[in-house]
Amino acid sequence: MNIVFDKEKEVFLLQTERTTYGITIVDDRYVEHLYYGRKIEDTDIRYLLREEEYPTPPSSNRREEVSFLNCAQMEYSETGMGDFRESAFCVRSTDGFRAGELAYEGYEIQKGKPEIPGLPATWGSEEDVMTLKIFCQDALLRIRVTLLYSVFAGTDAIARSVIVENGGTEAFYLEKVLSACLDMDDRGFEVMGLFGSWARERHIQRLPLGYGRQNIASFRGESSHQESPFMALATPETNQEVGEVYAMNFVYSGNFIAQAEKSQHDSVRMTMGIHPEGFTWKLEPDETFFAPEVVMVYSGEGLGRMTSSFHDLYREHLMRGPWVHRKRPGVVYKLEAPFIDFVE
Repeated sequence: MNIVFDKEKEVFLLQTERTTYGITIVDDRYVEHLYYGRKIEDTDIRYLLREEEYPTPPSSNRREEVSFLNCAQMEYSETGMGDFRESAFCVRSTDGFRAGELAYEGYEIQKGKPEIPGLPATWGSEEDVMTLKIFCQDALLRIRVTLLYSVFAGTDAIARSVIVENGGTEAFYLEKVLSACLDMDDRGFEVMGLFGSWARERHIQRLPLGYGRQNIASFRGESSHQESPFMALATPETNQEVGEVYAMNFVYSGNFIAQAEKSQHDSVRMTMGIHPEGFTWKLEPDETFFAPEVVMVYSGEGLGRMTSSFHDLYREHLMRGPWVHRKRPGVVYKLEAPFIDFVE
């Protein structure tokens, strides 16, 4: 468990027991995803951005930004600025404008993990959790967005969440605040979800990821056995012991959407958060909005390792109470009691 920042290369590395998550800053403005996979130690991985290929960053091509933004591996994408893939963030001003641009402002690395007021979330002490905060701001609307990433000792999970603050003098409306966005190249991924109904929950479905958008969602007012707040992208050979898996799980019981999108450039964007259907939140000056938490897991050793990573994290850093590490007492299920003869 560690978080490092190479100031010269402007590269963040978030280290778990077996995996590494990489982030970089481009043109002192754009927060871009760099790497997620098996553990590496070297911060000299900026070449993975392929900045010399078209479309190059705006600082070098001296052209409009649309081509760049529609291809860049954005860490948190906005609406209306040229990235035509699924956005993670959309705000509407009181004048009705929906475009916004979040520019990098700075970062903070701290021990421990801040709470998310009023929401369920993972937790941990300063000894077993480290958190990266990346600060971004829309200069026009004075919106400050904080991207949070927490890594935990002994597990291969990363917890992500988002904080939105109104630092201006006028209210604005949040129309979409997803909690996680992950961009990467396609590797023939299959989309995995968990579906079902009463008494037959969590049926596994795997489908090839084609061009366009595939999502798992619920706007019933709750997450449900019909659609579980979980999505994974797996390479075709993946089984319980081999293959690569990228998974997200939403620590929230309300409306949600999990989506995978394959673009015309064969890049993949995976997002998860509160479903934007019916969602609008008015944020007054000096008010703060806290988005729920998404837990991400990468496994290079198949579905078994992915499942174990989720179980380890939730057992040690989500579940509470005296029965977490003890054998639980038996419970008699009496919903159908009128039809059952109990014998003592």
